[in-house]
Amino acid sequence: MDVARRAGVSQSTVSLVLSGKSAGRISARTEAVVRQAADELGYRLNVAARTLRTGLTRTVAMVVTDVTHP
Repeated sequence: MDVARRAGVSQSTVSLVLSGKSAGRISARTEAVVRQAADELGYRLNVAARTLRTGLTRTVAMVVTDVTHP
């Protein structure tokens, strides 16, 4: 909401720009304004929130029974 307010655009526009899905939908000028507003506000992607929304963790796990055995 803060980025949208600063950039003077909708939350949907901010979402499209920050998710990388704005190509062909948002003008280059608007995208630049949104990215500048995000930078000015110190916006950082919340990976945990994205994981909850998408259901994808992009994490690989490996179970090892004995870490001392080569």
